[in-house]
Amino acid sequence: MIATDLKKLSSPSGDHAASAVLLSLALAVGGCQLIEPLPVEPASMATLAIACLALLAAALFYRNVRLKENFSVMCVALSQVILFTVLGSVLSYLLARNGGSLWDARLAAWDRAIGFDWLAFVHLVDRSAALTAWLKLAYASLVPQVIALVLTLGFTHRLAELRILMLAAMAAGTITVILSALFPAVGNYVHLGLSAGDFDHVNPFAGEVHMHDFNALRAGTVQVLRLDAMEGIITFPSYHAALSVVTLWGFWTSRLA
Repeated sequence: MIATDLKKLSSPSGDHAASAVLLSLALAVGGCQLIEPLPVEPASMATLAIACLALLAAALFYRNVRLKENFSVMCVALSQVILFTVLGSVLSYLLARNGGSLWDARLAAWDRAIGFDWLAFVHLVDRSAALTAWLKLAYASLVPQVIALVLTLGFTHRLAELRILMLAAMAAGTITVILSALFPAVGNYVHLGLSAGDFDHVNPFAGEVHMHDFNALRAGTVQVLRLDAMEGIITFPSYHAALSVVTLWGFWTSRLA
């Protein structure tokens, strides 16, 4: 049964499944906007709209005129990445406006319950400048890695894996956005009041950059959304962790080709 389901998802019908996820996100965004409107600045949509239209036009060209299925699938996948990023980010902003009390204290208590000392772990990493630098690079390179993986799977004609990769990434992201609304959190750096001065090599910039938008959304002071200026405001659960697992699977699959 599982093998049959994977076979269906890896076929062109997998594109339909991914489209269904995108449609669900669009409907969720539309529903939130109907209940509590928050305008999107039209000018901020221009670049994204042009990129998506260009990719979809290229996909149709390579599917119907110059028949190159792998080029078509790659263009569709890249357009899905853009659309999902936009829809997921907008939905996370809309849902954050009505978040309840923060869960950071409870999450920290769960860490202690399983014997994990987060701050001690960060200080352990902070002892090594080389390790800290590599981790920063890995964190910053995740999106380029996804794009490289799409191209790698596409050019090597691993289209089944490419379709499953896109669907898995979007499914994980959708779950992350939904859970973030149920368990709002600001992250340990903010929760514990930490700053760059508390470490030798660790810079908690990424743990703080979202706070302006996050606080403004919860306070109801955001008047308009600019798609070209949105931040990743979700700290729990971590989409970086989920996407890293999906990406690792994709590269491993490519390696086995």
